[in-house]
Amino acid sequence: MNQAEYERMVKIYNYVYSTLPNTPEREKRLAEIGEEDSSKLWDFYCGICSGRIKEPERTNSEVNTMGEKKIASYEDFIKALRYGENNMLCKFRRNNPERYAYYVEQM
Repeated sequence: MNQAEYERMVKIYNYVYSTLPNTPEREKRLAEIGEEDSSKLWDFYCGICSGRIKEPERTNSEVNTMGEKKIASYEDFIKALRYGENNMLCKFRRNNPERYAYYVEQM
């Protein structure tokens, strides 16, 4: 996999996996990318899980235009809880009630 293919797969990976698992939104995004890209995405995901491929960094949604950090993943949610960043957690809960409930359920 060359650099251009890797970057393309990172975009697709972030597009699909930025949604909650087992939701209609994720199913819709998987259907949008097509069968060929879906199989490449599965290989990419397996490569990440096995360590064959380096996991992409989540830089596109971690910082908003004001320079404030925001919660982009479950890991960010756990870090915010651990470090007592209540303001960030309140904003996240207000803006993403479904995702917040899902993350709380995962704990």
